[in-house]
Amino acid sequence: MAKFAAIGTDGVRPVVWGLGDNEDDALAEAHSQLREAAPEWNEGHNELTVHPVTDAQVARIQTGDVSWPAEDK
Repeated sequence: MAKFAAIGTDGVRPVVWGLGDNEDDALAEAHSQLREAAPEWNEGHNELTVHPVTDAQVARIQTGDVSWPAEDK
């Protein structure tokens, strides 16, 4: 099943903020993570884009490597 990643910035570089089974789930997780990370900085300053990701990319992201673009290794 395809997975999706919501991509934004950490202030320096593009990173994955959320993963989900569909675009809405990825965005929901990203918004939750952004609120926890730094709500005052992220409020209205972090436009997210959603991209399909492979199983290999999901596995890498889940280990904590959230850099983007997520390269298959």
